Amino acid sequence: MQDTSWPGRIAGIALLFLLCLVAAAPASAGQANFGAGGWSWFQDPRAVTYNGAHNRTYVGWITPAGDVTVGSYDHATKAVATAVLDPELELDDHASPALLVRPDGHIVAFYSRHSVAPMYYRVSTRPEDVTSWEPRQEMAATNTTGPYGVTYANPIRLAAEQRTYLFWRGADANPLFSTVEDGEGDAAADWSPARKLIDIFDERPYVKYATSGGDTIHFAFTEAHPHTGDEPDTNIFYARYNADTEAIERVDGTAIGDLDTPITPDEGDRVYDHETRPAWVHDMAIGTDGLPVIVFASYPDSLAATGHLYHYARYDGTSWEVRDMTLGGGTISTPPRSPLYSGGMSLDHQDPSNVYVSRQVGPDDWAIEIWKTVDGGTTWTSRNLTPNPTVKNVRPLSPRGNEPNGEMVVWMSGEYPNYNTLETTVTSFIEDPPPVFPTQTAPESEQGATTPASSPGPPGPDARIARLALASKVLRVGPRGAGRLAVRCRARAGDRCLVRGSVRSATRLGSIRGRVAAGRRGTVRVQLTRAARTRLRRARRLRARVTGTSASRSGRRAALAGRLRLQLRRP
Repeated sequence: MQDTSWPGRIAGIALLFLLCLVAAAPASAGQANFGAGGWSWFQDPRAVTYNGAHNRTYVGWITPAGDVTVGSYDHATKAVATAVLDPELELDDHASPALLVRPDGHIVAFYSRHSVAPMYYRVSTRPEDVTSWEPRQEMAATNTTGPYGVTYANPIRLAAEQRTYLFWRGADANPLFSTVEDGEGDAAADWSPARKLIDIFDERPYVKYATSGGDTIHFAFTEAHPHTGDEPDTNIFYARYNADTEAIERVDGTAIGDLDTPITPDEGDRVYDHETRPAWVHDMAIGTDGLPVIVFASYPDSLAATGHLYHYARYDGTSWEVRDMTLGGGTISTPPRSPLYSGGMSLDHQDPSNVYVSRQVGPDDWAIEIWKTVDGGTTWTSRNLTPNPTVKNVRPLSPRGNEPNGEMVVWMSGEYPNYNTLETTVTSFIEDPPPVFPTQTAPESEQGATTPASSPGPPGPDARIARLALASKVLRVGPRGAGRLAVRCRARAGDRCLVRGSVRSATRLGSIRGRVAAGRRGTVRVQLTRAARTRLRRARRLRARVTGTSASRSGRRAALAGRLRLQLRRP
């Protein structure tokens, strides 16, 4: 008989991990050390890979002296460059910067003191260069009633709107956001007045943000801090902003509001509803199938120094599936001033079937591992990136953006007494080509835990959907640039095609997105940019091409291409 209690599940997971074969990192892997420092895990992106004139990854951190610092790693020359943006701002890992690379290649760093207004930002003087910066700007003071000031910058650009959103925690601890149009933002006055995204009275929601398709912002969040004295019933929720509909939605597309009115947690999806283990979200990303993935930790009680359990939650198109991954160990804080500070997890935002995990492997040692699933989290294979660790390797971070050299993960290595006493170094693992995972099968656990099994690799290209046919050569759009494009899905019976791409002429005109059942003709959504709508109103007709990808629900992928004419829909 299986033991399904929490102690039994944890024991099973522990035994499972001892049985699971973990491959050591190959000697061909490279490493780059950026310098002393670290970060909290609620400001993102903390690292961005940008492929322009150079192939570089940009990383932001706070040093043990309290210097706000940004560095770059050049994937071609292996050179590391760093610059201090704000010396001795505050010795607190919450003051580390979040980064955005604009379409023109200029880097923007957003940061603040821990719970102290204002929010600052700086723009690099030259594209793709961290060594020179414009003067510091201050965001206008907003939502100043409350003890929490501003913290946790999260910038996201939506290409469909040609607009950047900046999210942060406000003075009453609720998340706020402000926006700026492309081509603006060099001055703080360019930003819109702040609005509240989520409203929870007298609590501290913690939010992780992600974007997909250039037109959607996803957010996973708790309703409180999972610590005694706040709200012990701390769960995981999900919602998203859809630029196509200008609505905040649940995962199934049900509209629950708009950006002018903040939502409450229960209006979104309740992903995880705990019984005895409060939770804290660590990361979220969107899969190639367009479905959200969330990783989070749970704790046996609000003051647990040990027994942190890692979870993988994925929406499968019908419901949320939450899987136990592995025990993470205890707190990384020494002494345990922050008992719920896990080693941490980060999703690969290009492929969230990969999870970078920091896991306790000794009394004072944490290893960085990469865990991979091909079945939505039911089974896993794993590989150690830090064999025989003798220090804490914690808070792994997968850079956002397309990585040119296989894979890269950045983390903090060293002692971590607490969030304002940093003894860590920012280091990284870089590998080209991408790794091959072990295929051994571990013996089945008798404690009720799911056992990793060998699995075939992810499905490859499939000729059955490679010619996803454009069923119409004319696309008529409304005055706001929205339209429907008829397509035919040639996937296997019972499957479906998930379509993402763009409409282009000499430049990008808009995005396409949608789902079509296998063997049927259906429609996908099209949304033109503001600039494209202006061009179309003037010319009345534009020649364009559609490019993108189609992915079936089973994981098969293929290219999508075709040509058409854009016309305005008659009133």
